[in-house]
Amino acid sequence: MHVNNLDGVQGVQGVQNIGQNGPLDGAQGNEVPQNQGLDLLQQQQLVIQNSQNSLNQESPLIVTFLSDLFFDQETPIVNGMEVSESIVFSELMDGAMVDGQQTIVGTGEENDPLKWGIQLPQTIAVVQDENARTFVAAHEYGHLATQKVFGEEAENISRPNQEIMADCIGAYYLLTVKGMEADDIVQLLQDNEATILGVDGDEGHPSSEDRIDAVRTFLGLMTVELDNEKDRMSVTDAIGAVLIEDDDESDDEVDEVQQNVVEQNVEEQNVVVNEEAPKVQDET
Repeated sequence: MHVNNLDGVQGVQGVQNIGQNGPLDGAQGNEVPQNQGLDLLQQQQLVIQNSQNSLNQESPLIVTFLSDLFFDQETPIVNGMEVSESIVFSELMDGAMVDGQQTIVGTGEENDPLKWGIQLPQTIAVVQDENARTFVAAHEYGHLATQKVFGEEAENISRPNQEIMADCIGAYYLLTVKGMEADDIVQLLQDNEATILGVDGDEGHPSSEDRIDAVRTFLGLMTVELDNEKDRMSVTDAIGAVLIEDDDESDDEVDEVQQNVVEQNVEEQNVVVNEEAPKVQDET
């Protein structure tokens, strides 16, 4: 449920360097005009504010996306609490890991009920590509849809596979809402893997290679040309098809559930799913 590697090296230090090497690409949403007479600190603050503003504008679209995809166009409710459009931006933490995660917003009062939101670090500003920042936000919101993806089995899904699921949801948002091509989404993740995925992974995150491979295969399943569109896998089943095997033997039962989902879909829809699933771009 976290964003890797937004730490003191790639996070805080990156924000401190913003503005020293000229303006960031305005097309990516982080333009800092150099002729305004802004000092370095003001430039840093402006970049951070611009990135927050763009994500705050995106969050209502992401919540609507989740509603349409997993909640029958109703207000998303998870564990009895509504999913809100609120994004909380955490303070910079020098030398410490700053992760994205789900959080609870509101006071609990009648006119301000508790709701789900997401928390992102201010260091998200170092991610210069606006679509990459959007992927991070959609990924975090995607964790809130996990129960809708696998129902009662969701709580037994391993942490690495929870990350894969959220990655697929984030990628699907870029595909369907932002209108990106599948191969461009894969390239986006490759270009930003050290910042938004984490190259080597950790106890709760797969390696970036595993995550990108899963997204590539998932997008292939969702975009492959079919003679009959009715034969296309559902989003839920396509996600189930790309989850990675767990090393822990205690997760064998969960793997079996996931495999049953895939096999049932293959049998019903006559869609072949194997290790050579359609890819959206050639491997290099």
